[in-house]
Amino acid sequence: MKRIFENTETKTVVTNIFNKEDEKMVEHLLRKMLGLEEGVELDDNLKETPPRYLKLWTEMTEGYREDPAKYLEKSFPVNSPNLADDEDTFANEYTPDAFHKGIVVVSTDAWSNCCHHLAPMHCRVDVAYIPGEKVVGLSKIVRCVKSYGRRLNLQEAWGENIANAMMNKLQARGVMVRISGIHSCVSMRGASEQTSKTTTMAIRGSFAEDVSAREEAISLMDRNETN
Repeated sequence: MKRIFENTETKTVVTNIFNKEDEKMVEHLLRKMLGLEEGVELDDNLKETPPRYLKLWTEMTEGYREDPAKYLEKSFPVNSPNLADDEDTFANEYTPDAFHKGIVVVSTDAWSNCCHHLAPMHCRVDVAYIPGEKVVGLSKIVRCVKSYGRRLNLQEAWGENIANAMMNKLQARGVMVRISGIHSCVSMRGASEQTSKTTTMAIRGSFAEDVSAREEAISLMDRNETN
């Protein structure tokens, strides 16, 4: 049995962690970048930029103020009849042993910021796992992915964190996380390469041991990308 899903549900938590002094500091830096003296009034487009900027970074770093793995805590046994269209079908076809051979793939788009330049990276994140004794709601995987994304990241570490959380919280038989992203620190500065894309993989358990399972997961990820 193979399952393939696409889910782009997201959740943004906003907690005000900055104050008026922080806004003044941002305004000072903004003036310095634009070559404006302190006495020169900011134009209407820039007056609210400091608080907006701080609100943006509050959102983009919210992953430090929560545990992204918490979204995986509410799980369900693989033999739950709710996992099938009806109980009879589940009882006949979807036994736990059969489900252990299945692969679940969840794909989503997500943003993060690189820890070297604080520059945005836009990524497609594919998460595949082979359940052990329990599964988790698909939207919870997406929320976990995006919560880890709301940190300053190396792309490699982002995938490793997701894979570790899936293995630890679900006791999955195998996990594979593929992240393919465009980094604005490459496209906008330095090499200024507009088409450069970076792909990283984090592989655990059965996917690391079984080439056929790994190839099947990659095939399902590719299918999600083309659908």
